[in-house]
Amino acid sequence: MTFTTTRPIATYGANSMVGRGTRVYEARNEVTGKAVVLKDSWGDFGRDAEGAILEQILLAIREKFKHEAVEAEK
Repeated sequence: MTFTTTRPIATYGANSMVGRGTRVYEARNEVTGKAVVLKDSWGDFGRDAEGAILEQILLAIREKFKHEAVEAEK
């Protein structure tokens, strides 16, 4: 897939020597024309990816509240 960024949404701390250097952009899918949001960040070596951490959190929520109506999704 190819995307063209149209404007920055968040760049606070992106140029810092510490942290993930996260930037968030508004962009457009070149094939479909659909507007999307792109997140660009540096991951720390040896650290779980954000998606893996989110899955762990959602699993813990489901286990803790298994007898109650709880909605949690990625």
